[in-house]
Amino acid sequence: MFTAELNSYMGHVDEIDGMRAIAVAAVLAFHAFPGLVPGGYIGVDIFFVISGFIITRIYYDKLITKRTSLSEFYARRIRRLMPVYLFVILFSTIGAYFVLDPPLLKNYSESLAAQVVYLQNFAFWVQGSYFAVPLSKPLLHTWSLAVEEQFYLIYAIPVLLARWWPKAALVLILLIASLSYAVGDVLAVVSPKTNFFLLPARIWEFALGFGVARLAAARLCSFGGYSVTAGLAMAFAAIFLFEESTLFPGPQALLACLGTCFVILGCDSPSLPNRLLCSTPLRYVGQRSYSLYLWHWPIISLVATYLGHTLSPELGALALLLSLVLAHFSYAYIEQPFQQRQILGELLPMLASVAAASLMLVGAASIMYFTHGATFRYAPLVSRLYVAEQTRSPYRCGYWKRITGFPSEMCSIANPDQARPDSVLVLGDSHADQLDEMIGSIGMADQYDVYLTTRNCTLDSYGSTDYCSWSVLEHIVQEIKEKRIKYVIAVAYMDDDINAKAVKKSVKALKRNELEQIFIMNTVPSGPYFSPETRIQEVETGKNIATSYSTARYLRDSAGSRKLYSALARKSDQVSVIDPLPYICPDDQCRFQINGKPLYFDEHHLSPTGAKVVRPLFERVFESFDDLNNKGSGI
Repeated sequence: MFTAELNSYMGHVDEIDGMRAIAVAAVLAFHAFPGLVPGGYIGVDIFFVISGFIITRIYYDKLITKRTSLSEFYARRIRRLMPVYLFVILFSTIGAYFVLDPPLLKNYSESLAAQVVYLQNFAFWVQGSYFAVPLSKPLLHTWSLAVEEQFYLIYAIPVLLARWWPKAALVLILLIASLSYAVGDVLAVVSPKTNFFLLPARIWEFALGFGVARLAAARLCSFGGYSVTAGLAMAFAAIFLFEESTLFPGPQALLACLGTCFVILGCDSPSLPNRLLCSTPLRYVGQRSYSLYLWHWPIISLVATYLGHTLSPELGALALLLSLVLAHFSYAYIEQPFQQRQILGELLPMLASVAAASLMLVGAASIMYFTHGATFRYAPLVSRLYVAEQTRSPYRCGYWKRITGFPSEMCSIANPDQARPDSVLVLGDSHADQLDEMIGSIGMADQYDVYLTTRNCTLDSYGSTDYCSWSVLEHIVQEIKEKRIKYVIAVAYMDDDINAKAVKKSVKALKRNELEQIFIMNTVPSGPYFSPETRIQEVETGKNIATSYSTARYLRDSAGSRKLYSALARKSDQVSVIDPLPYICPDDQCRFQINGKPLYFDEHHLSPTGAKVVRPLFERVFESFDDLNNKGSGI
């Protein structure tokens, strides 16, 4: 992304342009044709290595010898990156306003507000996995730009240290890179989305580029064509062999990143791979890779969201062609003029313009956020339903509790001053998360310490993945003993595919602690009938999509899990079943709303209103702690 700067310092390095073209092509192909290029997202990691190399090659010696100041370095970064970046964000925001429905637009506003300070990777981290419903997030691809800018900020640390103590700077970089790699290796299993979105697990990739730049400080090219051949083979293997389920980054990322290093060290060789990297088409794409990367995803995302489905190969190809056209013009009329100081050549006017544009975007984000995604665009009834879709419990446990409590598998959701000796654990998936505040408030009132598991795991999911492994459950079992937990409340959504063997094994593991009681909640009713989105469609289409949901249907739909839970309760006095049926489905019919407020925010998650409806059920659970005469009979 830094061709002009590279040229000015060390002559034109066409192979790096070509490698940049391969990286951006991999990302674009992954987004437009994901089945064809399953590991194309690795192109971002290639960019990180190239960035670390180029920034170090151009600026490191100048910075440590004070021929260039840090303030000048950051000013050049702003001039290089911000103009076209802000222009594309403005375009995306206009498109998002007209294409995204309120819940999606509110999510968009959160990432938009973070863009101007390059913290959007944190916003996307909060919203979920990179691979989860990505099409509805037009700015999702900018997470990598945030990581890169955050790297530039910490780049000042080795620079300042090198001015005073050069050897210590190199040792520090080596230690930080090693720690970063180790952190990524752990987080790939513990928290994949944290590993993907945040800088700590990516620093080592930039550090590889730093190391290659220092190795090649005296001479750029030393390894020859064989190095380029090997490097390209490694990069292409990663692009085509890895997929979304690959734990990343971590050891797997070494393949593409080391391959990039080999390519850089083999530049300026007469070999065939070098000539291919130096070909005119690859150089053209590589020089425009930054604009191309910025444009492609908003176009794919907004078009796919408007159509309501992923793009066909034909439409995907058209989207990429349009991206290339826009990249050509933005490179020629925005990137180059700003970088060559033909537009806003003076520093202060340039910074003032960037600040004004940023404030405008923050203002737009604020309006969209505080109006729940601009719900004022809709009729009052539809507007209320859209607000109901967005009314839910905050993120599970909260990030500060997760950070300060690491590596605990649970966090506190109720901690009264005069707590009883016995504690309570709420265990389960996102359904438990939506009830945690209500359960915690009961615990506070009844003076119980209440905890919530930090992982989104159910009784039948332990042992099925690395994230919900049996070792994770064993850690929970150990913490139950340490925190004097006597009561476990298991809340989760279970369908017909429930793994009975895993449930039984999980319950057996929990019972080893001599718990007083394990309360397992039957799955709440679910389906289109309960979703506010269904009612919105009914208003917009005039068709009755889901007119009723009977108790009999609920019992049929949940028969599998009910039978399993009842059997567990009959076999053990330590297990009780709690049932939301009387609260959600009185009079043989399940309710969609109470006093105009929906009980759900989607097809199966209870809203805060729904949590209030089932609160008496959990109050009875806490009351039973003092008198467990109903063991196994259900509540």
